Amino acid sequence: MIDQQKTKLRNRSTVLSLVRSVPGISQSELAVRTGLQPSTVSYAVRELRDRELVLSIGHKAPSPNGGKRPVELAPNGASGTFLGLSVRRGRVDQALVDFAGLETVPDRTVSVSTARGIERHLVAAVERAVNGPAPLLGVGIAIASVVDRLGAVHASAAFPHSLGDLASRVREAVGLADEIPLVIENDANCAALTVARPGVTSLAFVISSAPATIGAGLAIDGELYRGARNSAGELFAPDAPDTSAAAVDLLASVIRFADPDTVLFVHDDLSSAEGLVAGDHLPPDLAIHHDEYPGAPLTGAVEFAYARALPGLIGFSESGGRK
Repeated sequence: MIDQQKTKLRNRSTVLSLVRSVPGISQSELAVRTGLQPSTVSYAVRELRDRELVLSIGHKAPSPNGGKRPVELAPNGASGTFLGLSVRRGRVDQALVDFAGLETVPDRTVSVSTARGIERHLVAAVERAVNGPAPLLGVGIAIASVVDRLGAVHASAAFPHSLGDLASRVREAVGLADEIPLVIENDANCAALTVARPGVTSLAFVISSAPATIGAGLAIDGELYRGARNSAGELFAPDAPDTSAAAVDLLASVIRFADPDTVLFVHDDLSSAEGLVAGDHLPPDLAIHHDEYPGAPLTGAVEFAYARALPGLIGFSESGGRK
């Protein structure tokens, strides 16, 4: 019975993920893309509609053979919001997005210089989201430092603040309900999540110039690799004056070791990207993407919150029972 419930949970998750990725998709297209039986897709869509996570937005053009016009499906943005926050030395960035992935308020960037200031800003941001017009479904926080297996934030070359069990303190200060997840993760892991795909090895680098540091996140077959102590990817705090040359050498070594299909570089400034892909230090067939901070870390923080909230949203508890 539990295995059957887990299968239903997995099917709902698969269908919902594709509806969020491809708004306007039809049930027949979902069956083709997922490999699920049409009846299975129909049941999953009905359950997601009942939970107001998916809605119909119109009809596709009729086929040349006639018949009913397929219904277009989309995520219901009004079902709730996710708050993403990205914390690094001297600044906090945030974005509030609805269930469809659309921003509901403009991005905000705040300058902060102390651990106490960071915590106060995080508490205020979560309180605003809780008191917003739509239910808050989850919070994800990307930190430019080491986050251990228990979620404690440790100081590093890139981030001079030891914040400890930050998640518990923010949750307690806000009075955040137990069913609303609050996830804290390393920013490079958050960036890696945005390019993680099944069957693919993906590598993300977050490159900071002040101070000069490099962090990396690795995803293998769609799953993040964190290492034995959750600190995999904390790479570089150079002392040499010629940091750009040292950075290129380090990046090339990590890429050769990981042998990824895809690499994402996240920069303080996209104008610094050119030197990292010049010459012959990267494999010629490597898929390379560039982003400007806080882009991918902030997006990944939201996706972490979504992933943690998903089981409760689609209707099953951790024990496998119907909620």
